[in-house]
Amino acid sequence: MMALATSRPPASPECAETFGGTLLEDVLPRYDYGSSVRVVIHAPRAEIFRALRSVTLAEMPLAYALGTMRYLPGLLSGRLRRKPDEASRPFFEVAGSRLLAEAPDREIVFGCAGILHNLVDQHFVTFEDVEAFQSFDRPGYEKFVQSFRIADRDGSSGYAVVAEHRTQVLGSHGRWKFTLYWWLMVGWAGDLLLRMLLDAVKRRAERAVRNDATRDALPRASWCHVAIVAIKLVHSLIFLLNSAAIMHIFAAGLRNRPSRWTRPALAVALAEVAVFVANRRRCPLTDLVEHLGAEDGRVSDIFLPRWLADRIPQLCGPPLLVGVLALAWHRWVAARTTESG
Repeated sequence: MMALATSRPPASPECAETFGGTLLEDVLPRYDYGSSVRVVIHAPRAEIFRALRSVTLAEMPLAYALGTMRYLPGLLSGRLRRKPDEASRPFFEVAGSRLLAEAPDREIVFGCAGILHNLVDQHFVTFEDVEAFQSFDRPGYEKFVQSFRIADRDGSSGYAVVAEHRTQVLGSHGRWKFTLYWWLMVGWAGDLLLRMLLDAVKRRAERAVRNDATRDALPRASWCHVAIVAIKLVHSLIFLLNSAAIMHIFAAGLRNRPSRWTRPALAVALAEVAVFVANRRRCPLTDLVEHLGAEDGRVSDIFLPRWLADRIPQLCGPPLLVGVLALAWHRWVAARTTESG
């Protein structure tokens, strides 16, 4: 965490070396929280920023999963709705941030404002231009900006690209809530998400430089095949874990013999149900494998026969429901017996 900045540079060396001429400093010079990461990319400036504008969530599956967890309360409540093509569209088209400032092939700044610590509805504010963003000062809200910039002029050994984010808390109302939100969810994850974003930009930009359209076809096809197989393997392992959890809950409920594994099993199974329901009864990994080239994500993202893969909810739902209801019934009976005794 950083203290409120005024006219002094941030503490990180990546920011300090470019301080004094950044658009970020013009857009949001005062802020309460912030951090930055750096990645060296071996590509021309124009290709780097082209990749930044076109990179998708499908190229950052872990970031997509973390985002699903962050917005799960809003998805479950119905306040937020995901679009079917969300994973395949350019990231900054679906991220909710507005382009605030740009120096071609040097720096680009995105930003937004809202009640960012609200887990259900962040109340995003729409701005016409950067002046409206800078003058916005509604108490209880936060202003958030992200800058992506070239940190050095000599690209002979690659360009150092710095990604920095800053947040300014407006007013004292709700400051403690955002501080808690920062420490629990943003502080540890912000750098990780920026790193994954820059790594995806690096792969896209360097691939475009290294290969022309003909030579790139085979490497990309090979990479996509490996990625699809990896996703299928991960999804199959998740399926086996959830199946084991459901069978344990079913047996423990019918036999009235819960163990130390029952609570973890409930957490695993109910978390899977929550993600499935929040994503409109569609596994989040399905969009990824279809974007990578699989003809049918429902089947292609898991190592199971088609007839079984198509019937997983119908096969797993009833045992889970019976097990949960049986555990709840036995717990209620035990409580009544204790009270009457």
